[in-house]
Amino acid sequence: MTDRRQGDRVVVTGRSAGSHFPQKQSEIHLGLSADGQTSEGPFFIEGSVYGRNLRFRGPGTVMGPVLGRGDVTIEAQPGAPVRFLAGVHASSSIAAQGAPRKLQDSLVGGAEKASMVVRGDAIADHVRLEDAVVFGCIRAQTVLLRRCIVFGQILAREKASLIATTFMAYEAPQISFEGPCCALFALGSSHHPPEVKPHVDGAGRSWNCDIRFYPGYRSKNTPVSNRPWDPGADPEEYARSGLYPPDWIEVNLDRQREDGSKLVQRRYALTVAGRALNFETLSERMTNLVWMLRTALEIPHYSPDAVQRVREAWKERCNSQEAQLLHLATV
Repeated sequence: MTDRRQGDRVVVTGRSAGSHFPQKQSEIHLGLSADGQTSEGPFFIEGSVYGRNLRFRGPGTVMGPVLGRGDVTIEAQPGAPVRFLAGVHASSSIAAQGAPRKLQDSLVGGAEKASMVVRGDAIADHVRLEDAVVFGCIRAQTVLLRRCIVFGQILAREKASLIATTFMAYEAPQISFEGPCCALFALGSSHHPPEVKPHVDGAGRSWNCDIRFYPGYRSKNTPVSNRPWDPGADPEEYARSGLYPPDWIEVNLDRQREDGSKLVQRRYALTVAGRALNFETLSERMTNLVWMLRTALEIPHYSPDAVQRVREAWKERCNSQEAQLLHLATV
């Protein structure tokens, strides 16, 4: 492991057995960088990281929590992900930086193309992720997810923008969807009707907004992302799994204040309850998704024997891409 000072930053490379945080008053102003692109190979930090303006350059892994007093910046490439296996928190922003790419060459095209993995929550004022796999919640003032897969809830206090992204659930005053997206649960709430827009990828190709309900067409060969060019599903099931404007129901939440005046509130809730015909099949598939999320988050607390059993269960209960995503989020 190399830990060296470069200007106003501490740079960490290789393997580190401990945590990284300022140990002296004079070091509080320093930023920290973890660099996995040196001759020492991917960085591996067994402890936690705390500091001002953290930067991570993949590939590499942080086993403990990451807390930035300013921004947390991630630079990684598809196939060489930066992994945060106990969540990421920042007082300002969490921002991933990557080069534009066509949809087929991104996480949408395959789990092996992930640039970032988070097990646990990602919390900041502003969160912007690209080609990221998240097993946990995302909480921020504004959320922008480009080509991501989120097994958890997206909670935005102002606005959430989902671009070619797979999500489990969301809550935001404003929500927009761009390009082909996928809902693991048909569950969401916003103050305004959702915006739908086409997405132009890094190769200049335009993709219409197309939102699919994953449990409605899941099979052994189904990708967790929505791939219009090759959905890997039964054509009829894939066609029926589309989510359309009638699936967002306007809900009246008007109530009386204590002074007798009326508080007018409207919400737009995503649900397929009005047209789902086979609840048993959907329930089984959705229960399996919850089990995947639970085991991914709990696995650090399992005994070695229990870890082996749950990994065997992943092989039996998950399709190939689901199992890939689970292994990305675990050691």
